[in-house]
Amino acid sequence: MNWEFDEIINREGTDSVKYDLRQEIFGRNDIIPMWVADMDFKTPDF
Repeated sequence: MNWEFDEIINREGTDSVKYDLRQEIFGRNDIIPMWVADMDFKTPDF
């Protein structure tokens, strides 16, 4: 299996609070949300 840990996954529009509520929480959308134990890896195809 090939792991791509450097691949950027766009989580906007997936009901992810840290991405979809940036404007409401921080007052702007141009920030990178970094939460505790952040791991936005792509899940395997089943």
